Amino acid sequence: MDDAFQHLAVHRDLDIVSFAVETGLGNGFVLPAGYLRESLSALSQNTIAVIYRKSIALRNKPLESAVASQVERVFHSYSTVTGCIDPSGFRHQIQSLIGKRIVLVSGIAHPASFEATVKESGLSFSRHFAYSDHYAFAKPEDFESWLREIPDTILCTQKDLMKLARHPEIAPRLQAVELQYQFDEPEEFIREVLRGLEV
Repeated sequence: MDDAFQHLAVHRDLDIVSFAVETGLGNGFVLPAGYLRESLSALSQNTIAVIYRKSIALRNKPLESAVASQVERVFHSYSTVTGCIDPSGFRHQIQSLIGKRIVLVSGIAHPASFEATVKESGLSFSRHFAYSDHYAFAKPEDFESWLREIPDTILCTQKDLMKLARHPEIAPRLQAVELQYQFDEPEEFIREVLRGLEV
């Protein structure tokens, strides 16, 4: 189950707990006061920790040390931009957007990370319309403000693409940044998951 680490009443055979390098442990508090769903002490020997970074070069040594002090199995993952995808599922090269007038739209927890990903891909944009996490995108006035920028492309996250694609007034201009996720040690990660499930 996704986002259920704090639901301690649920039986689990294996926990795979992900940490973001950029956010780390936040202020060290659990929700709603902080970023964590449970304290680090909730990690058990039957936990696989995954430290995720947006770029292959990023590291957070204090985070890595704190997590490694609680669990035996710590893996590292990262993402790379592979291109863009439109609502019909057609894939575009990221270079096809260079020189185009772009606005960003997102409804995610950390919009700054989306901006950084776009910039690292070599793209520029005129504005970023950042909304709260899980925003519904149902208000016509939202779309009107985006379209006033006269964008060639409205660039969003994969998380937001299908919610936005339902609106015909913006769908033809809509594309999402497509990310590919990779592990530093993919085969070892799979072995640890299967071992944890006793498969």
